Amino acid sequence: MKQGDFESSLALIEDLVKNDPENVRFLLLLSYINDMKGNYGKVADIIDKLLLLQPDNYIYLNNKGFNLIRQTRYKESISFSEKSIQENPVFSYSWNNLGFAKYKLGETDNAISNINKSIELDKSNAYAYKNKGIIYFEMGNKEEALKNFNLSLKFGYTEKYDNEVLHLLEQLRHPPGGV
Repeated sequence: MKQGDFESSLALIEDLVKNDPENVRFLLLLSYINDMKGNYGKVADIIDKLLLLQPDNYIYLNNKGFNLIRQTRYKESISFSEKSIQENPVFSYSWNNLGFAKYKLGETDNAISNINKSIELDKSNAYAYKNKGIIYFEMGNKEEALKNFNLSLKFGYTEKYDNEVLHLLEQLRHPPGGV
């Protein structure tokens, strides 16, 4: 999609939301487009509207937690991930987000345990393997990092999300200032 098409799509969805502010599908689409553009503050506002409509929706709770992670507000994200897990304990993405937030707060053992729970619930969760790879990479365990990044690619991370794992693999293989 060309940038101009993207902007006109955004304008169209914004008009639809203005005319029907409680239409969940329009709100979700608007949230998705803003997330793709990196407008995480706008995404947060939209998710808050969705949570007003459905306060116990485990997907919206998870999305709020993930949005807070994107904003590096890790401590705040934990309560949303935990509430999402309380509402649906088998939704693997909430476990993954909880684990990554805990890692960013220095709770490495809990983080890996939560991400492993995510993988146990969904063995093809490419995002969980990516996050687990990041943890091992930052801990200096290149072998485990490589294994998890490769699993992330195997389960379609690049196709589903973006090229972040490819960039991480490049850093792993050729660290800046490395030999």
